[in-house]
Amino acid sequence: MTWHKIKRSPADILFSNYIRAKRKYTCEKCGKIGKINGITICQIEASHYISRSKRTVRFDEQNVRVLCSACHKRMGGYKREENGEYDLWIKELLGQYDYRRLIIRGNLPGQKTDKKLELLYVKQLIQKV
Repeated sequence: MTWHKIKRSPADILFSNYIRAKRKYTCEKCGKIGKINGITICQIEASHYISRSKRTVRFDEQNVRVLCSACHKRMGGYKREENGEYDLWIKELLGQYDYRRLIIRGNLPGQKTDKKLELLYVKQLIQKV
């Protein structure tokens, strides 16, 4: 995992909180509950399958899973051979067609960072809920 090398912007923090809340602070892999009535039970993380450094999928909900810290650490992320535990699980969740589309989006050339636009985009996502 390379998440610690990428500085988290306000949009990253907001998106992470949004996706964890949307998916009810529950690990999508093992089912551990992270929060009950606002009380933290275990660490729940927003796990980017394809690294957050790939700006084209940084705020893509198909690229982000909510995992407990144990599952996140164990599974890692995208591997080129596409046969790791995370790879096989994402393929199963998304289906072959959507999985391939995610990989293509993740490999598109990145655009220049516009932090204000990213923040507006994430705020708009939250308003849709």
